Amino acid sequence: MKILKRSRGFTLVELVITIAIVIILSVISVPIYRGYVDKAKYSEGYALGGLIISAEKAYYSEYGMFLRDAVSIFSSFHPGLNIDARGNKYFTSFRICYNSSHDPKTYFSAIIEKPLDLRSNNVAGLAVYYHVTSGGTITENI
Repeated sequence: MKILKRSRGFTLVELVITIAIVIILSVISVPIYRGYVDKAKYSEGYALGGLIISAEKAYYSEYGMFLRDAVSIFSSFHPGLNIDARGNKYFTSFRICYNSSHDPKTYFSAIIEKPLDLRSNNVAGLAVYYHVTSGGTITENI
């Protein structure tokens, strides 16, 4: 004798609980993910800043002063320092600033332009100012 069992599907309560769990997990995980993405974007900017420091140190060791642009414009490539930011995904332009009130043997400034989605309070760039101490170390002021 065969007994036929009636197969049952999911009840409405089970579906609602499953949907609620998925919503709670997405509410928790989306902001965490966005934080990781923003950290990755900023680390690319700081890597570009490190590249600028290395290039300026090499220029300083050869010429005894830092290279600064006479015209402060954002660019993706700096031929004097041989820095190319065109391969970056987010931070693609920077400038090495000219400031006649500071000695080029002890001071240079670099501004790395932020991508549009990281700009807040009308801040156009990640401004980093560098100063060389008497021992030859470069200090960073953001």
